[in-house]
Amino acid sequence: MELNRPIPEPWRSFLTEIDGSLSKGVSFHCFGGFAIDHLFGLPRTTSDVDVMSGVVGSHHKMLLAIAGKNSQLHKSTGYILISSELSP
Repeated sequence: MELNRPIPEPWRSFLTEIDGSLSKGVSFHCFGGFAIDHLFGLPRTTSDVDVMSGVVGSHHKMLLAIAGKNSQLHKSTGYILISSELSP
């Protein structure tokens, strides 16, 4: 599902920081509390963005180094990118 509405703060700044740290474009699909809040307007208190590791493929480790647990971005913002495996 694609939306044309802007991503609210603090998520916009968090995702902009990730984007600015990448040397090329990477698309990833978000789910969990962040997605529920943004897509459906149902407030969910969360401090993470869940992404599917299978979708980000070869960029998985790079994304976690930028915004995963104990990364500099995580330490400075309190927000974290969490990667979840897809089960067959």
